[in-house]
Amino acid sequence: MFKQLISVLFISAIIFSTSFAATATLTQQAERGDRFAAYQLATEYDNQTTDTENSQKLAVKWYEKSAEAGFETAQMKLAFKYALGHGTEKNMQKAYTWFAVAAAGSNETAIAYREKAKLELNEKQLTEADSLAKVWIDKFATKK
Repeated sequence: MFKQLISVLFISAIIFSTSFAATATLTQQAERGDRFAAYQLATEYDNQTTDTENSQKLAVKWYEKSAEAGFETAQMKLAFKYALGHGTEKNMQKAYTWFAVAAAGSNETAIAYREKAKLELNEKQLTEADSLAKVWIDKFATKK
């Protein structure tokens, strides 16, 4: 029994150190602007089951980095974070903005959720959100 316990602890330590090293590597890549690494890091934080409040905040941070670098899937995830208030304050104007940016790529899901978010905005909020979405969309168009 003691040998089994030692084996389990040893294997757990290896898995933890491997996971920690992988997260450190992803963080370095994400900080250098790798949008895919930022997305993967965000997803890891999003899926954590411990320290969920802090993990969710970190997920938002990295989804935002990835979204701002033009990764459509991250734009959708970030929009949902704002729409639901997970890891950030609920903000339908920001949710609409990121759904609109993702929708510019003809993403049917983004188009549908953009329209749902639109119903919760007043005219001023909608105008501001559309203007910001256009800035992002234009930025991504110039990178192509």
